[in-house]
Amino acid sequence: MSYDDLEGIEYIGTADAAQLLRDGHIDAITGMLAAPVSTYQELDTTLGIRLIPLKDETVEQLHAANEGYLPYTIEGGTYENIKEDTNTVAGYTVLLANNDLINEDVAYEITKMVVENKDAWANISSVMSDFNAEFSVENNVGNMHPGAERYYKELVH
Repeated sequence: MSYDDLEGIEYIGTADAAQLLRDGHIDAITGMLAAPVSTYQELDTTLGIRLIPLKDETVEQLHAANEGYLPYTIEGGTYENIKEDTNTVAGYTVLLANNDLINEDVAYEITKMVVENKDAWANISSVMSDFNAEFSVENNVGNMHPGAERYYKELVH
């Protein structure tokens, strides 16, 4: 499938997309969102939804093109009316900072706050339940801000 196969594409937020789906103005929604998505839960209950799994080959091709795409399975039961597991991709949760706008001390303090409040973040979103400093360092994508790097080095010593 390519863009040419589609009649049209709407670049809008999740809630607006859900309304267009309900109204019959669009046929599908795509997005890189952490499951469960409350909008999808509501659609599953009121309209009924279907998750379309990706083939393993597609997941591998996406990861080869961009290491930020990770193999992921949305477990059956995540959405009440979808009982089977769905093969898809997920992305890292990333905190980005501009080296020119955030000085080293501020980046250090932000990194410290995120790492040392791991449990609070996990209470806000289950996506963060596996978060830890080691994972952050080992799976870093791009250049790490000098302030974050300083915090992680101090954490190890």
